[in-house]
Amino acid sequence: MVSLAEIAKIIFNMTWTFIHTTEKAWFITSDSPFNMRNPKSNSSWYGHGLEYQDIEVTIPLSRQICLLATWKKGLWPHIDVPQLVVEELNHDRIEASDKFIVSPQNDFIGSQFLHTEQKQQRHQCQTFTLQ
Repeated sequence: MVSLAEIAKIIFNMTWTFIHTTEKAWFITSDSPFNMRNPKSNSSWYGHGLEYQDIEVTIPLSRQICLLATWKKGLWPHIDVPQLVVEELNHDRIEASDKFIVSPQNDFIGSQFLHTEQKQQRHQCQTFTLQ
């Protein structure tokens, strides 16, 4: 089993980009804020380890900033993203959550994914608003 220190070292060695959004579209967080995805994998099980070449790790740091860690080189250290990207990242966070979503408001970019039949069958998710 890989230790937390080894995981931290792997993430530290990845390329980091800070994704920025606007006041109107914000990043949510959840009881599972660390998210890994491989956009080139069609499988929900394979191709999702930290050392896979195409893996993307996202962690929301604030309402307007989300860390993206990847093995891709040549990325800008800071990028502004449109609402569509915020919606996709918020959707990923909702899917990874177990019970809790944290958002400044109940109605946020991507909140429609809270009400999908698949999500409701897995568990009931509560939204906490922080002012």
